[in-house]
Amino acid sequence: MSYDILLLPRQPDQDWDEALAADEVESPEGDQGDLDAGVAVFRRIEARLREQLTVHVETWVAEEVGGDVFGELTVPGSGLQVELYDRSASVSLSDPDAEVLSDDETLGDETLGDETLGDATLGDATTVADDAAPAADAVDREAIHDQLRQAVRIVAEETGYEAYDPQRGAAFDGTVDESAVAVDSGVPDDQPATSLRAESLTAMRRDPAAMRRRAYLYLGIGVVLTVLGVFRLFDGQGSWLTWLVLAIGVFDLIGGVMMMSLAKQLSAADDGATADDGATPDDAPTDRVEQ
Repeated sequence: MSYDILLLPRQPDQDWDEALAADEVESPEGDQGDLDAGVAVFRRIEARLREQLTVHVETWVAEEVGGDVFGELTVPGSGLQVELYDRSASVSLSDPDAEVLSDDETLGDETLGDETLGDATLGDATTVADDAAPAADAVDREAIHDQLRQAVRIVAEETGYEAYDPQRGAAFDGTVDESAVAVDSGVPDDQPATSLRAESLTAMRRDPAAMRRRAYLYLGIGVVLTVLGVFRLFDGQGSWLTWLVLAIGVFDLIGGVMMMSLAKQLSAADDGATADDGATPDDAPTDRVEQ
């Protein structure tokens, strides 16, 4: 189970579905300059997180052009992970129940481990330890949530992206609602959790409405480029540029038609699944009374 926050570029008139769909659209592969700029942003995020969290962190940065991840930062003690992509970012807690306070760290004025808690000594004072455990767990969890909030704030400030909470389906306002992810997803507990960014994008790919929007976009671009190419041909401009524009337009038209067809298939499949859910099984028991 993981709690994920997505950070995306979003225009003032964009809703979150549109922002997610825009993030899904493939972009041209970046060059060395793009990689250097992305790594520089990640290094700034890393430096601020190290200063704010004051805990051990592990990092990885991209060194070669071709990937869509500029850097990753992980806090082993809490499961916090920060990933910076080429056009977005994510902050997640892979295990919201993990503890961030070690045995020799302090909790307010209380010291855990073999130190003292007020005038009582932990270790031999079982009763005091048992009474302190629930309070410590509660503070530990809040400390983890605070790590998440700090990381989201820093990433947002360094990138200019806006934070979205897929668990709640709304902009992230600092609320960490663990109950939103405490649902049986059919995935074994010992199986690593998939990044919610990938899950969200996969869901968008299977959303008929989003698919139709992309189909209309491709069809519109295809029509414009095809008409432009044909006009250039009739005008006697049979250069390679004309044929390139015409080829791109035709490919966009084909892609738009295929995407529209796929959207119809997904919509039909969703309608069928809904009908199946509402249907009464043939072998369902009835209240018929034998005469």
